[in-house]
Amino acid sequence: MTPRKRNEKVFKDMANYYKFYAHKWRDRGYVSCPQCHRSLTFCPYCKGDLLLEKAETKPDYLLAMDYVYIEAKGAENSWAFTSSIRDNQRKVAKEHETWLFLEIGPGRVPKGKQAFLVPWNEWEFIEKELLEMNYKSLIFEKTERSRMPTARQMLGRWELVWESGNWTIPNNHEFKIKHANMFRG
Repeated sequence: MTPRKRNEKVFKDMANYYKFYAHKWRDRGYVSCPQCHRSLTFCPYCKGDLLLEKAETKPDYLLAMDYVYIEAKGAENSWAFTSSIRDNQRKVAKEHETWLFLEIGPGRVPKGKQAFLVPWNEWEFIEKELLEMNYKSLIFEKTERSRMPTARQMLGRWELVWESGNWTIPNNHEFKIKHANMFRG
């Protein structure tokens, strides 16, 4: 590591010590092979230089003292949650504050879709309950033959509102109460 780059690692170590999230914007560099991770400095065909431009025009780091993970999912008539959430997503969600954002519905907003922002720990409880009842999906609307619960029946407490062309978080929503400092401004 060059002395010039040491400061970036030292800063990252300090951020980790305080458990801050620190995202490093990529500086100029070369493409790495996805298999062996060696830098590819020249194209094997035209022999052109593969030096990349700086990824962003931002400073080196984005530092976040408070942060929240959001696992965003979407479905039309039915959301098969058992196959939709990967193991690595579940692992991270257990380790950090995470919320599930679900937009469901076959139509257009505001009447043909619904959206929910659910605390991950609550979602895990609901998911366990659904699986115990042998349900592996949530549906948008009940049909005559369907016995599956709807997303609104299970997640209605965390429903979002469509306003001014966006999903918005109501003032009485847990997320807005817990993270009130994010909404000041």
